[in-house]
Order: sequence, then structure tokens, then C-alpha cells
Amino acid sequence: AAPAPAKIQIPEEPAAAIQYVIRGMAGGNGAVLWEAMPASYQTDVNSIAQLAGTKIDPELYDRVFATVGRLANVLNKQKTFALNSSLGGEEKDPEEIAKMEEAWPSIMQLVETLTSSALVSASGLQNFDGKDFFAGTVSAILADVDALSKLQLESDEPTLAELKNAEVKYVEGTETEATLEISMPNG
Repeated sequence: AAPAPAKIQIPEEPAAAIQYVIRGMAGGNGAVLWEAMPASYQTDVNSIAQLAGTKIDPELYDRVFATVGRLANVLNKQKTFALNSSLGGEEKDPEEIAKMEEAWPSIMQLVETLTSSALVSASGLQNFDGKDFFAGTVSAILADVDALSKLQLESDEPTLAELKNAEVKYVEGTETEATLEISMPNG
């Protein structure tokens, strides 16, 4: 049996709370985002998703996502053609093609994550559970986004995993608001 996930305990102090959420996200823990939401927001997210599942045409909705999944599968099988085609009329730069080829597995994984989530069917929406969605799908999306961000080598922006090094400081605030400063070790 898999070990039970650690209980999420978001601190009360604003800087510590944001630091905790950032580090959770940097570690690929989507559940921390769910737990950071007020209970009323959690209820709203679940209600909106479940309501959407009852209001959409289930056959059309399910077919659209099935088509997206099949299209992604075809594109993945025809990667070389897809990367080298000039559908927009412009010939692609070989350097750009190389970057896309390097990112391809991560892009396809992100599409797979989305097309296998609760969002892809009307019944999935009707039975939507935000806590499970954030713990599973959002955590997987964070991992996919982190993998993609690591491919942007020339960017000064930190990768998702590097955000764990962010420091959050309390600047000022009131009972209901806080101004925080977030900085990275490299400035």
C-alpha cells in the first residue's frame, strides 16, 4: 500500500502561508493549492464543475475531448511531419524545430494529463471532486509544466522547482490584507 500523503497544514501567518504554498507547488503538490482555498471557494469550484456537467450536451462534450485526445495521438505518431510542416506559410527555423522536438514529450504528457482527467467527460464533471482533482491532475500538471520550464534554458525566469528557493517576507498588513515581498536567491 502507498503511504498516506502528509497532512497539509497551511500556517496562519501570511508570509509563512504563501511560502508553504509556493514550496508545495514547487514540489509538485497540487493538493496544497486546494487546501489554501477558503472552504467557500472549494465548495464553489466543486459546484461550478458539477453544474457545468449537467448543463452541457454530454455527447458533444465527450466527443470533443475524445477528438482532442485522438488528434494528440496522431500528432505524437506523426511528430516529424508536425514539427516540419509549414502550415502557416513560413518555413521554420531549424533551431526552433530542435527546441520543439526537445519539448515534444513534455507537451504530449501535458496533453495526456488533461485528456485523462475528470474534465474530459460530462460524467466526470458531474462527479467532480476538487480535492481529488488538485491532488492528482493538478499535481501532474505541475510536473508537466516544470518539465517544460526546464527547457527554457535562456530564460531568466525560475523553473517551478526553483521556486522552492523563494523567500517570502511580510511587509505590512491589516487583519484582512497583507503586503508580502517574494524574492529569489539570485535576485
